[in-house]
Formats: sequence, C-alpha cells, structure tokens
Amino acid sequence: MYRHIVRLLIYTILLSLPATGAWAAGAVYAMTNSLNSAGGNQILVFSRAANGALSLMQTVATGGGGSGLQISNVDVLGSQSSLVLDALHHRLFAVNTETLASNSSDCQQGTITSFNVATDGTLTIADRIASGGMYPNSLTVASTAAGEVLYALNAGGPGSPACSQPHLTGVPNITGFLVDAAGKMTTLPDSVQAINPGALNGTGSGENCPLFGTAPQSPTLNCGLNPPAFVRSAAQVRFSPDATQLLVTVKATNSIYVFPVDANGNAGVPVVTQAPGPGLPTYFGVTFDKNNNLLVTETFGKATSIPAGGAGAVSSFKVSATGTLTPISTSVGTGGTATCWVALEPTTGKYAYVSNNLSNAISSFSVGSDGSLKLLNANAAPAPTNGPNDLVVVGQDSTSSYLYVLNAGDGTVGAFKINLADGSLTSIGNVSGLPVNVSAQGLTGFSAPFPTPLVAAVLPASRSVQVGNTATAFGTVMNAGNTDAFACSIAPNGNLPVTFNYQTTNSSTNAVTGTPNTAMNVPAGGSQSFVIGLTPTAAITPAQVSLNFSCANQLSASVLPGVDTLLLSASATPVPDIVALAATMQNDGILHIPGNLGAGAFAVATINLGASTMITATANTGSATLPLALTICATDQNGNCLAAPTSLTSAASSTGSTPTFAIFGRATGSIPFNPGGSRVFVQFTDPNGVIRGLTSVAVATQ
Repeated sequence: MYRHIVRLLIYTILLSLPATGAWAAGAVYAMTNSLNSAGGNQILVFSRAANGALSLMQTVATGGGGSGLQISNVDVLGSQSSLVLDALHHRLFAVNTETLASNSSDCQQGTITSFNVATDGTLTIADRIASGGMYPNSLTVASTAAGEVLYALNAGGPGSPACSQPHLTGVPNITGFLVDAAGKMTTLPDSVQAINPGALNGTGSGENCPLFGTAPQSPTLNCGLNPPAFVRSAAQVRFSPDATQLLVTVKATNSIYVFPVDANGNAGVPVVTQAPGPGLPTYFGVTFDKNNNLLVTETFGKATSIPAGGAGAVSSFKVSATGTLTPISTSVGTGGTATCWVALEPTTGKYAYVSNNLSNAISSFSVGSDGSLKLLNANAAPAPTNGPNDLVVVGQDSTSSYLYVLNAGDGTVGAFKINLADGSLTSIGNVSGLPVNVSAQGLTGFSAPFPTPLVAAVLPASRSVQVGNTATAFGTVMNAGNTDAFACSIAPNGNLPVTFNYQTTNSSTNAVTGTPNTAMNVPAGGSQSFVIGLTPTAAITPAQVSLNFSCANQLSASVLPGVDTLLLSASATPVPDIVALAATMQNDGILHIPGNLGAGAFAVATINLGASTMITATANTGSATLPLALTICATDQNGNCLAAPTSLTSAASSTGSTPTFAIFGRATGSIPFNPGGSRVFVQFTDPNGVIRGLTSVAVATQ
C-alpha cells in the first residue's frame, strides 16, 4: 500500500510542476572587476522582468580585487567566461586577478570567489580560494562523476626571477577545484596543466610580443608576464558538454588545447591544434551548439597585421573523443573589428551572436544542424553599443529568449529580445551601474526558478521512536527529464543526532536491493524506490527532517513539507508511534472540492507501532492560508462518524490498534491546484501535545 500512495504523491507533484512559460524571470550578473583600491571587485545582480528588462537588486563584493584598467579600457581581461553560473548547484563563480594597480605588473596570485544563489537570484558568498596562478581570467564548471568541478584559466606568466612561484608551473596554466555542497572549493592536486603562450621578444612562432612593437602597451608591463599582453594571453577555458574534455584558446599561438578529463576531474595531456597561416592572435571565445559542435571567434580572422579593421570572424569544428578538431566552417567574417565573445541562443539553437569590441557592433549568425555558420547580420543590434564585450543569452521559455551585452565603454548592460523566427534583435533598453571605460567585464544569467526534473515522496510522513530504535520510511524519486540522472543519493539536511542510511528497493515488493548507502542512477522518465532509516542517538522533539535528493548532474528535488520530508521525534522511554495513511475519493491523493463553495471529504487510517496512548486528531492547512473550513471525526469500521465532526477528536490508540478518521473540507473561495503548497495536514498528538503522527493530501477546488 505504501508504494501505491507514494507514487500518487509523486504524480500529483509532477502535475504541479510549472510549464516553461510560467517560470519566473530570473537574474543577470555583471562584474565590476575593480581594483581593491577602487572598492574591490563586485557583482551587480540585476532582476529580470517577464519582458526581459533589467533592474538592479543587489551589489555584493567578491572579497577580492579585480584588474582595473589593463592595456585596453574595453577589454581588460582579454577573455570570455570570467563570471560563470552553475545552475545545477545554484552557484556563481568569479575571478579576482588581485592586481595591485592599473597599468602595472606584479607577482600577485589570483583568487576565485564562489557564491550560493538563492531562488530569487540574490547571492551569498560561500568561499574564496587561491586560483593556482597569476591573473585568472576565465572559469568553467561542470557536474562530473567526481562531483561539481571548477577550472580556472590563469593567464598570467611566464614567471620571472622577480615572481617566485615554484609551486606553480611558472607559465600560464589551468587549475581544477572540487566544490562541495556548501560551495567550498578545494584544489584538485593533479589538475594543473601548463599553457604555452609562445616565446617572448621576437623569438618563436606566433605573436611573440616584443616589448616595443605591435602590442599597444607600456614596456613596464613586461609583455607576457602579469598582466599578460592581450595579444598573447590565453582567452578561455571551457568544459565540453559531456564534461570529458577541457578546451583552452590561446591568442598568441593561434591554438586550441583539448585536455582529456578523467573520472576524478583531473585534466590530462592535451591535443593542441594550431591554425594555419599567419601567426596572429585569433582564437578567443568558444561555445558549443546543440549538437556539440564547437564555435570559436577569431579576433582578427586571417588578417596579417594587428589590429585589423573589419577582419573579425567565426569558425566551427567537430571535436573528436581524442581531442582532434575537424573544420566545419572556416573564418566566416563578421565585418567587425576585434570579434571576441560568442553566445548561442539556447531555445532553438539556430542562432549565435558575437560582439565586435572595437567596431561597437553585435553580429548574428545562423547555425546549421551540422554546425555550419552563415552570417545573418553584421550589425544585428539596432543601435551601436559602446565597447561591447561579454555576452549571454537567456532562454526564458519556448517562445522567448533575450540577449544581454556588457558595454564596458559606458558601464551599461544592454538588453535585446531575440526574434526566434529570424534571429533579429530588438532593443529593450540599457541599465547602468558598472564602472565606465575602465574595468567592467564578466556577464552571465539564468531563467528562474532553476529547473529540475527530480521529484520525490516519502511515506509515512512521521515517525516517533525510542532513542536507539530505527525509524524507517519508504519513498520514490522520479526523474521527469529527458536525461538520465546519475550518482543520485539521499541525505538529511541539518544536524539532528541521528545515524542515517538508505537503500534501493524493488518497487513491486518493497524488498531491499543493492547495497546500503550506495548512489543510484535514475533513467530519464523513470523512478527508483528506496527505504530510509534514521536511528536517533539522543532525544529529539518533533522536527521536520528535510531530505536532500540529489544527483551529480541534476538539481536537488524541491523540499515539500509533508511530501518528501519526515517529521521525526525520539524519547528515552517508549512513546506512541502513529503511522497514518490517507485515502481520497478519487484515490489520487487530492481532496477535490466541487466549486469555490463546495465540500469534500477523505479518510485516514492509522496504526500505532509504539506505546499505547490517547490521541487527539486535528486537521489544518499547515503554513498556507487557504479558504477552507475543516472538521474531523473518528469513524467505525464502515467509515461512519462516531460523533458529529468538530475541529478535533480524541480516540484511544493502543499498541497495534488501527483507529480511523474522516476529514471534511468546505471551501469559502478558490483554491488553485498546487499540491506542493496547498495541502491538508492531519496530525495526531499525545496527551502532552507532542505530535506522534502526521499525514496529508493535496486540495483544490474545481
């Protein structure tokens, strides 16, 4: 019977999951990248309205310092993805170069800041850690078999006698981090891999950046050290969609590195592809299309001089499992200058947008199913932007997507609605608040709430045991998505004095299967049943135990009191333990009330697995205020009330006895269908007023 009712609970919750069109609007994040002397690096959190418009709702410090003005006032980091979001784990990560002063070199090691993201998009700082090198300028994060793994690209270097860093590679590198459930980061010890930025001072191939020459900078910057010269530095690190590879672009040598990533999250020996032709700084930003083809911007395309006006381009490649790149479209021109950042429209996957930093234009491309590229509009933005750098596209629902652009020249974020029929852009205005013409870089965003396909249910909803005895309950977790969920586990939130275990079961018999406390996989559209056990080691007053149902590649299931929680109490002496189950008229776990002034009823059966007692039964709507009047009565074996229904009723409940009850609800207004929030709870208390049993059903008017 448990398994049947648990499935009903899950199905009613599935029915209440919001359609994509009903999602709240979400947030967009932009980074000031300011020096510590200028107030430090900060993240501006913009709330997204339903029409895509932005409004500032929070400014939060990273705890570190940015780069300030370095070389170019509209591209100070020379990179893409300096600010990244992990929607699966509600996390945001930001780089801090920790530069001492504008336009000056130093030997500072950078840092990375992690934030936890609330459902409304606001941020709380979680951790800050050394980046493993100088001048971190790009980040990437993915869910792997090892957990949440973050990589930083440290673009500063190579080292010099003045920069003592023997624990680093002495050259630019990538460094990996494992992120725990609280957002704390730990360095992956075998993850560091060197990036070769090319030779200095006129030797070697590629743009080798002599101190006096094509690089627009002062000799005091020690070309290629810290900060790195724009024309030489590595520009982006990015996980492949399946998190088995890491890609890094290097402008100076016109190269793309593809590192294999093992099961522990560590990067291995890379395959390096260098573009043919003149060794100019070209490869910059990357993204993947919906078929996992790689799209790469080329800052100056095939130009033979730097800078080169109107020479920007985009290429696409197939990436093999071994890391080799096969060209699809080669150097498709944008008509713009300094084509650096790229973003894919995620709803249709048919369009990509790039920002031309020095010609103040956004160009649009069509993306074929085979990864082929075609220029749609060299100047797709309806009005010129000022020093556009980072881009992000937020797919709000199946009919609307929005493009956001960080304009470093005037310190604004521009917003555009994307026409999904032809890829054209319509401006919906700019918001200000970022530093003007000096340091701003880093942009990302999301649609809220963070979507998760996981739902879970647990029965019974309460247990009350003696200290040292185990309270058990059965449950099911269902994956409503179209992607298999792997490494799924169950753990209690909080710090109650209990030992906890879980084990998979056969859904037909409830017999245990597998191995205790071993993660499970849940196929797309499938489910897995389980049994949990909590053994109190000390007395516990009734406490709602929320359970974290999480998978390595999915967000945790929402915590829904009375659905996937367990009310637990424990005492040093034997206590009543009322296990209660509810049955509704349509046998679907929902109290259906016909009309806004109608009435309905459901039944509850109990069994006392603990000490004998008198119990008092009441019905309520929990923390929700609903237009619903509730009464209850004890019933005989035929379901007839033993007395007129009232607000509460009492009955004797001896060990092993099975009292039954009827609950009546009369609506005084509309109750929308929301089984996660609109519920009727029936609770059973002992003579001391301690809750010893609980069950619930959803309620809605029709």
